[in-house]
Amino acid sequence: MNHKRNLIVLALVLALASLVGVFFYVTSVTKVEALEVEKGGINVAIEETGYVEANDDYLIQAPGICRIININVYNGQEVEAGQVLMTLENLDLDEQLVLVNGQISNARTDYERVENNLEIALSDLEEFKKELERETKLFNAGAISQADYDITVNMVNKQENLVAAQQASVKGVESQLDSLTSQRDILDKKVQQFVITSQVSGRVLDIPVKDGQIAAAGTTLLEVANTGMLTVKTDLLSDDMANIRMGQNAEISSPVLNGKVLKGKVQEIYPKAFEKVSALGVLQRRVSVGIAIETDENLKPGYEVKVLIESLSRDNVLVIPWEAVRTGENGQNEVMLIANNKIILKPVKLGIKNQKDVEVVEGLLAGDRIVLDSSLPIKLETRVQIRDIKKLGR
Repeated sequence: MNHKRNLIVLALVLALASLVGVFFYVTSVTKVEALEVEKGGINVAIEETGYVEANDDYLIQAPGICRIININVYNGQEVEAGQVLMTLENLDLDEQLVLVNGQISNARTDYERVENNLEIALSDLEEFKKELERETKLFNAGAISQADYDITVNMVNKQENLVAAQQASVKGVESQLDSLTSQRDILDKKVQQFVITSQVSGRVLDIPVKDGQIAAAGTTLLEVANTGMLTVKTDLLSDDMANIRMGQNAEISSPVLNGKVLKGKVQEIYPKAFEKVSALGVLQRRVSVGIAIETDENLKPGYEVKVLIESLSRDNVLVIPWEAVRTGENGQNEVMLIANNKIILKPVKLGIKNQKDVEVVEGLLAGDRIVLDSSLPIKLETRVQIRDIKKLGR
């Protein structure tokens, strides 16, 4: 009887142990969220701030020391090519013009005088020559003496010398008049430079001067731009320039665009780096890059924008999120591969990467399932149960 009771107790103990084992097995399984590895594309982009510039931007400067006598436009005004923007006055030029015009007037008076004298001298010479012709006949006929004949010859010679002198005077005054006229033409052209016109059809961006102001040569008077063509200029770290190329795609965003993202392309890479202190006080080497963008009525020259330049891209490669990668005991990159409901710590070789995803070059195959959150404290051979399977981008 006791033996039978012992067998029953032993059976109950074994059954209970089996139930406890099953319970322990079930409760020891770790539930995880998994990612199914698949092929896709990955883009590496560089993010930086930039500012908007007009593609055709002209700084109009004073051609010489001047006084601003009239500003014909206002900031933000649309203007046409050739439109008068500003009129200037140069007192030195005005004085020089008055002086030269006075000299021209005097030279013209002198010209009229010497030309009149020349005409008189020529007329007298003609009369003297006629007299000499008559006296030559008389001298040959013996009607007049040699002395009388010589007097007439000398008079003709003197008059010829006088005519030559008068002709030289006329040429001298003509040369002086030509020189003065040329000086006046040069001054007139300079004066025309003081009537400022627009070189392009566009918008007035800035007028840093006022009516009546005296401006030195080279002073910026106006900034006019063709605002139908915009460029974004950004300064990239020199270390990021290895993969920047002409024609690369870029995206431009700004709060003023109300969520709209403008497309652009790299159109200019400046040939020289420069030093710039960052907001944290770090001295950096940067390179300026120009990006041609679509126009938008809300985006104006001088606005700050966010720039995203696609520097590198690959398609049809294995891509996983960064959160699935962790650093192993030996410092290598690894993922938690799920095989037969157990964890295998799988080393992986990584390729290009961005802030969100990374390319897997070696270590995984399409269709493999890995733990999505690599920060979970899960060890090798840990039994897991997949709670949810996700795919990249979902």
